[in-house]
Amino acid sequence: MYYIFTTKTEAKQYDTDVTALHNFDTTSNWATPIKHPTLNKWAVLCSPKLILEYQEPQELTSDWFNTIE
Repeated sequence: MYYIFTTKTEAKQYDTDVTALHNFDTTSNWATPIKHPTLNKWAVLCSPKLILEYQEPQELTSDWFNTIE
């Protein structure tokens, strides 16, 4: 399940916050944000240690993985 964000900054901030909670090394991170191929949306894998109350986790649909050629 993923959280979907409307800005890259929000997605990276969630990843940074989760990384800190998991005590990863500075060279590692929780999950690299995924950019939707055609929309201005970014998805980050949900962490059980940081649940966002204002957002429901979602499954990514196949359009997230379609590449434009």
